Amino acid sequence: MQELLKRLRAASLAQDAGRLAALYAEDGVHESPFATPGAPTSNTGRAAIEEFNATVYRGLPFAYREYRTIAVHQVGETTLVVEQEALGLNTVTGAQFVLPTVWVIETDAQGLISKLRDYVNRITPAGRVRAADEAQRLATLVEAACRLGALSRPSPPAGP
Repeated sequence: MQELLKRLRAASLAQDAGRLAALYAEDGVHESPFATPGAPTSNTGRAAIEEFNATVYRGLPFAYREYRTIAVHQVGETTLVVEQEALGLNTVTGAQFVLPTVWVIETDAQGLISKLRDYVNRITPAGRVRAADEAQRLATLVEAACRLGALSRPSPPAGP
């Protein structure tokens, strides 16, 4: 199962929806209990999993750069629980993020994924990136207003 995990992560990092979907059984299921509003919480079937991931890879300005393993728990012969962090980058702004996640991976007799439950809050990196972008925009506006004399810079605190 360690080899499957390695291949799963490699396909995700490469944003290769076809290679990722090939790791699933034909009737495999990918569940996302914490999906963003409007996104499916489950995709069933290799083709649906590939289509969904291809759409995500094309549409989001995020790229995972690496996975940092927290712990891997082998639960029986067919279940793996992976605690990890996905380290990523907003490809538009360059802002970095760390996304804690837990995967519960169940495999079939052929070693393909029969079900993967992806416990990740996908709003987190988007929110962090938006907050960082807004903070940068605000700092730029304040600096420009100070240069134009519309705002005065606060005085440093008086010493003791």
